Amino acid sequence: MCEGMMTEVTTEQPFVPIEGQCFLNHSEWVRRATTRLTNHPDYLNTEHDGPAKGWRGAHFTALCFDQKGRRCRNGGDFQRATDDDAYPIWWIWPDQIVPLVMAQRDENRALKAQMGKLDESVSARMQALGMLPLDVLLAEPATKYCIPVGMASLEAFAQWIELKHESYMKMRMRYETGELAKDDLYEWVFCHSSAFTSVHHCLRAALEGELGGDAGEAARHG
Repeated sequence: MCEGMMTEVTTEQPFVPIEGQCFLNHSEWVRRATTRLTNHPDYLNTEHDGPAKGWRGAHFTALCFDQKGRRCRNGGDFQRATDDDAYPIWWIWPDQIVPLVMAQRDENRALKAQMGKLDESVSARMQALGMLPLDVLLAEPATKYCIPVGMASLEAFAQWIELKHESYMKMRMRYETGELAKDDLYEWVFCHSSAFTSVHHCLRAALEGELGGDAGEAARHG
């Protein structure tokens, strides 16, 4: 963990790829940045003065990123992270990048292989019960009976998702606020609300990235 561990319990674990390499807040960055970001065991950081004279080797410096994935190069970037509640800011040395990426690649390969074995097991059990195997169901094309009328464009899909997200969230909040007792239908509403919220957030991010902020907003609302 980073020094000065957070005492507040958070619902989401901050992303810090290398244990111990982060600043929890702006104050900690001010106090510790010089020692932390210029203290690689094998290389000198050529952006800072030091005891070495003359040529100091190839440029080598730590890379800092906030929780929104933005590069932090100067005090303004670190202040922006404070304003956007994007701490902890984590850093990584250049020589740590390749091992980290390779480890993630190996983990993804192992996970993919494991998921493939699980899919084969599920498909085998489905076939034993006289059902279509999983791969056939996943590849089955949609029929007109399961597609809402007018679903012929990205704009129409965005509006449909917006309505579903709003409808299920309102229904869920009636349960959460005590207006409705949490009966057998509550879990159904909760699951639908969570699913449509996730799709809504991802679609919004995709539209804003593809079309730009204002254009993405217009696409969602027609």
